[in-house]
Amino acid sequence: MLKTIIDNDTFFEVVKTELAHNKTVSFKVKGQSMWPFYHDGLTTVLVSSATSLKKYDVVLANYQGKVILHRIIQIQGDSITLRGDATFRKEVVSVKEVFAKVVEHQTKKTIPSNQIRYRFKVWLWVHNPLRKPFIRLRSIK
Repeated sequence: MLKTIIDNDTFFEVVKTELAHNKTVSFKVKGQSMWPFYHDGLTTVLVSSATSLKKYDVVLANYQGKVILHRIIQIQGDSITLRGDATFRKEVVSVKEVFAKVVEHQTKKTIPSNQIRYRFKVWLWVHNPLRKPFIRLRSIK
């Protein structure tokens, strides 16, 4: 397989074009913000156009001139609050800024985003009172 490295802006323009043609796109995640569910350079996500958004979905959104891949933690009218699973900062975007939704991810095995067991694990992580200490300990490494 041919591997090409391009900058994020170019890559996400291609992603948006493919999504506009009703295609799905897969890519390996970059960064640590979605730990423990997604792992830098190891997890592949499959995204499709953002339709029927729900709390706890992971989406691609435009935010302050960048594209972020974070989880929806609140939907209030036309406003969506996002946060990485391993971050404390929240990002607020409009529904119009969300352009894709993760439909499945794969690190060792493929996990559909609507799988009940997966969504329950996400709920446990988001509401876990030990989430912040785990994140802080992990960042000390």
